[in-house]
Amino acid sequence: MYTDRAGTQGWEATEIVNQTEKGSYKKSSDIQVAGMLTYYILSDGKHPFGDGIRREVNISEGKFSLSDIQDITAKDLIEWMINKDKDKRPSIDKVLNHPHFWDDKRIKDVLHNLGNEDDVQEYKDYENNKKLYDTVQKYTKGKTFSDWRTKAPETWTKIGKHLPNDLLGLLRYLRNTLGHQKKDFYEKKMIDEFPDFLISVHRLAMDMGWEY
Repeated sequence: MYTDRAGTQGWEATEIVNQTEKGSYKKSSDIQVAGMLTYYILSDGKHPFGDGIRREVNISEGKFSLSDIQDITAKDLIEWMINKDKDKRPSIDKVLNHPHFWDDKRIKDVLHNLGNEDDVQEYKDYENNKKLYDTVQKYTKGKTFSDWRTKAPETWTKIGKHLPNDLLGLLRYLRNTLGHQKKDFYEKKMIDEFPDFLISVHRLAMDMGWEY
C-alpha cells in the first residue's frame, strides 16, 4: 500500500516532513533515515538534526550538526546520506562502497587499481586533461595533503621528485610505496598521515568514472 507519509516522528526524511509531492517516499528516503541512525549509533544516542521541537524544523530545512563524532570518513558518509536533496543522496551500493567501510585489503586494492589508471600513470601530462586536472584540484584544495611533499614526515624516503604536489601525486606515491616498499607503507602508517586522503580519492574516482 502506498501512503503519503511513512516513518516515526523525528526520524522521517526531509521530503516526508515537507510533504512536497505526492508519493514522495522513495529508496532515497530510507537512505536519509539510515544516515540519521548511523549518526545515532556512532554518537552514542545523539541525533544529527537536534532534539525537541526543533528537530523536525531542522530536518525540513536541512540544518544538522555532526559534532559528536570525530571520524571524518564517518562524517563524510553521514553528511552525504542525510542531504536535504533526495537526488544527491547515495544509493545503497554507493554507501557500502564508501571509504568508511574499507579494511586494509580494500585500501590496498583501491590504491593499486586507481594508482594504475592510465591517467594517473601519465601524470606528467595530466595538466592537459582539463577535466582530470580541475577535479584533482577540487579535491586537493584545503585538504591535509595539499602540498603533501612538504608536509610528509622525514621518515618517508624516496619521495618522487617529479610527482605532482596534489591528490594525484600522492595517490601515485602511495601506490608505488605499497608496491615496492610494503613494509614502509604499513609501519609508517602512511594513510593515517592524511585522514581525508581516502575520501578525496573516492570522490575523484566517482567523478572520473574510474572502476575500482
